[in-house]
Amino acid sequence: MFDKTLEIKLVDLIEQSKAVEVGIFKLRSGGESNWIFNAEKCFANPDFVKLIGPQMAEFIENLERDASQKFAIATVDSGGTKFYKSVYPFVRRPYVVVWKKGGVSRPIEKRRYLVCEDVVSESSSVRKVVDVIRAYGGLVNEAVTLLDRLLGGRENLQRADVKLYSILTKNEIRKLLPTDEFYKKVL
Repeated sequence: MFDKTLEIKLVDLIEQSKAVEVGIFKLRSGGESNWIFNAEKCFANPDFVKLIGPQMAEFIENLERDASQKFAIATVDSGGTKFYKSVYPFVRRPYVVVWKKGGVSRPIEKRRYLVCEDVVSESSSVRKVVDVIRAYGGLVNEAVTLLDRLLGGRENLQRADVKLYSILTKNEIRKLLPTDEFYKKVL
């Protein structure tokens, strides 16, 4: 859904933004990783936002072509909210935030929602949003992420009848990730 030229430009901007950090990190999913993707650094880069914003608008419009109504956007109060707010000037859809500690930012309507999340690992944040939206009568069958870490999130969402679209995956940013050779030198 997103083309290779966009991927190449985004990876270059991610590198310029120094958004891939190396170390030992605890993920929101509870797991550990030797790298993280700090999407906030990308969202602070105007060139990144100017590139991704129109692409997100086109992506959402393409998804809506087969629907009888436009999407509202749903996010969890973390990177997904920052992701959507950075592209909002291009996308301009109503949105609701699902708070991690419970509750929502505004009433959930009985309509179609697209979940936006900055990074998907095992999909626990996206799953929380999906469950809350569905509990209030909303319809959710699609989610979009800036980066899929390829840790099973896509498969977990498929089991919940949610299709995950990713702009990038770990494979596209592989050149920015630490290698085994890196760790042999450091450790």
